Amino acid sequence: MSKSLRSGEFDPTFGQGGHVDMSVQMPAAMLLPDQKIVLAGTLPSAVGLMVYRLMPNGRPDPSFGETGVEVRFPHDFFGSFRPFKLMRQSSGKFVVAGTLDITDTVSRGLVARLHPDGRLDETFGNGGVTLVEVPEGPGNRIRGAMMLPDDKIVMVVHCVMGLDNFIGVFVRLAPDGTFDYTFGEGGFARTIARGVNVLHASLLPDGKILLAGGGASPAPTKMLVARFLSNGQADVSFGADGYAYLEYSETFPDTSAWQVQGVVPQADGKSMLMGNCRDPGFKSLSWYSRLLPDGSIDTSFNGGELLFSQAGDVQWSGLALAVTPDGKGVATGATLGVSKALFERIGPNGEPDPSFGDGGIVLAELPTPNALWTPYQLLVQSDSELLIVAFTLLHSSPTRLSRMLL
Repeated sequence: MSKSLRSGEFDPTFGQGGHVDMSVQMPAAMLLPDQKIVLAGTLPSAVGLMVYRLMPNGRPDPSFGETGVEVRFPHDFFGSFRPFKLMRQSSGKFVVAGTLDITDTVSRGLVARLHPDGRLDETFGNGGVTLVEVPEGPGNRIRGAMMLPDDKIVMVVHCVMGLDNFIGVFVRLAPDGTFDYTFGEGGFARTIARGVNVLHASLLPDGKILLAGGGASPAPTKMLVARFLSNGQADVSFGADGYAYLEYSETFPDTSAWQVQGVVPQADGKSMLMGNCRDPGFKSLSWYSRLLPDGSIDTSFNGGELLFSQAGDVQWSGLALAVTPDGKGVATGATLGVSKALFERIGPNGEPDPSFGDGGIVLAELPTPNALWTPYQLLVQSDSELLIVAFTLLHSSPTRLSRMLL
């Protein structure tokens, strides 16, 4: 008799034993309507992309190419391009937004569009790509990218001007990759409060934009969630003039490094949060909370108090959050030291979920001794399956794609 699989176990029908090891480096991934998986990662030999399409079970899509599609960007770009977000327009074409690292301190945002078969679409932008540069500083990194219903592309660019001196800027492109001059000034809206360190951005069903990250300097103990209208202006109906600041330094004295690492909008308008901090002994702590649609704390979630991870003495840093259709939260990250992958599931109102793994926790390690396994993206493939994209080190391949039963 075959063993009955439990929630939190890897799906043996996906890849080999629930995993697909891939040679692509740090890919962004997305699910297609037919549940096929598209990944776009760094091209090692030139400035460009390696693009793969897999069947829902993790096997290569024979109609796309067993070894993927190599995409070289035009122009004499120098450096290395790292994809941040993979999106799909209504035409079925893919848009990839990421950062072109030129030197240690100089970088640019870059957006490319691909045909459904992976080829570069040269009708987009300038020969298939659009370079995004905020002139205030040399370091421009994409921290958020969203596809609007009309196929326009909104991004959040983190512009570094010097040590602890940075701004966040909205940029909007027309569907064809040109700058949308009806948005802000020439497609740029400098409406995010100065010093806000944006780490996450989500598009809400009504077209508004939700940002999360660290508070404005010099108050590193603060975290924030902010909401903006589709025109890039702060939504004053959310929090205080568009910003909901979360401050826990008095409740948890001597803690530090508070950051919102993930925020997921829910169908009811609430937003589930996951983040990290450090206790007085510099121990890493992961936590959860939930906001109401107006930005206030949801008291129906753990009584309105922060919910700290139930992983016990295991130190880990949360990196990604997903919410399943039944309202449960699933977070993932890596343990400190010799990193293992850790997964935690909580109930819709912050209650422990003992039906998942071992008391709500799954701790997994690679078969290679001392290898590092760091999940950084979660996709809900169906009501009962979770797709996990992870970076690995000292393992046979740099990327591991896994599927877990929910």
